[in-house]
Amino acid sequence: MPGKQMLCCILISIISEGDMKIFISLFLFIISTSSFADDITHAGVVRIEGLITEKTCIISDESKNFTVNMPDVPSSSVRSAGDVTEKVYFSITLTRCGSDVGNAYIKFTGNTVSEDASLYKLEEGSVEGLALTIFDKNKGSISNDVKSIGFSLTPSVDNILHFFCGLQSIKK
Repeated sequence: MPGKQMLCCILISIISEGDMKIFISLFLFIISTSSFADDITHAGVVRIEGLITEKTCIISDESKNFTVNMPDVPSSSVRSAGDVTEKVYFSITLTRCGSDVGNAYIKFTGNTVSEDASLYKLEEGSVEGLALTIFDKNKGSISNDVKSIGFSLTPSVDNILHFFCGLQSIKK
């Protein structure tokens, strides 16, 4: 059975507390160049692009335009609704944060599946029956357009924001 390519696009906003505000817009692209076949499914890819205004913090070069490869998984591991593939770690590093920084909160904004606002829809023509799910550093699900848990920022050091993502079965 030929597989299908998958693609997902998500906008991320990072908002900071304190006198100076940070606004970061990042785009996540989840792409699988191969397919979900009967026996093995192929990896997805996360691409992140960002811009910070007001220059309170800077996104590190390593956190710009990088790829997170999803592992190959047997399609049998995501046959039932709610099954999630292995969670894959990714991070965003903020550097040179000014003395006025406080907590940063993340908002992921994208198209979601109708059944669950924490499941991000893959693009049309992608593998069917799966959606992207994103988790915070405590592996709690991050819903669409909802502020995440706070990430405490420390001035003058690299601040690493930890995330995980996986594919979840939405089959009924």
